[in-house]
Amino acid sequence: MTFFCFLFCLTEWSGINALLYYGPTLVHSIGLRGDTVTLLVSGGIGVVQFLAVLPAIVCIDRLGKKPWTPFFLIFVIEFWSIIRQETPSSR
Repeated sequence: MTFFCFLFCLTEWSGINALLYYGPTLVHSIGLRGDTVTLLVSGGIGVVQFLAVLPAIVCIDRLGKKPWTPFFLIFVIEFWSIIRQETPSSR
């Protein structure tokens, strides 16, 4: 159970919620204005997420969850260690 709680925490730190929340603000900062643009960006992010998840769903359905868990755990830990190395410390 502890392992799965740890895995959940790692997935929450992936940052997709920040992209969804700040996506319209980022678009406004590069000069695109209007409600239509904001809706298109939010919708576009949703479509890209959906398309990115489909291959994962197919792979997990075919092979099951257990073969993929160690691979993705190693990937997430490596990803966060790279980010930690490149982020300046807040001393």
